[in-house]
Amino acid sequence: MHLFLAGLALARGLPALLYARLLGWRMAIALGLLQATSLTFVVVAAQVGQTLGLLRSEASAGLIVAALVTAIVFPPLALALMPPAPAAPQAGAAGPAAAEAP
Repeated sequence: MHLFLAGLALARGLPALLYARLLGWRMAIALGLLQATSLTFVVVAAQVGQTLGLLRSEASAGLIVAALVTAIVFPPLALALMPPAPAAPQAGAAGPAAAEAP
């Protein structure tokens, strides 16, 4: 299962690291974690592989457990890595344009 988990993380998340210069390392890693979540695709691929006789049930179970881990663990990790969102302006607060008015 560990190899499947590492494979999912690398194959699906590694391309996000191309954005590290543009967005910074923390954001790129967070995006990679979000890209690596892929439960439905893996479940279908495992079932098709088993049906065609190309994948043993043990390997299929390992793939599905690894996909479950990515779906449960990776999104909270990504949110923890992302910077906090800027605060929205409060309703009725005067913005910069109001300060410049005569």
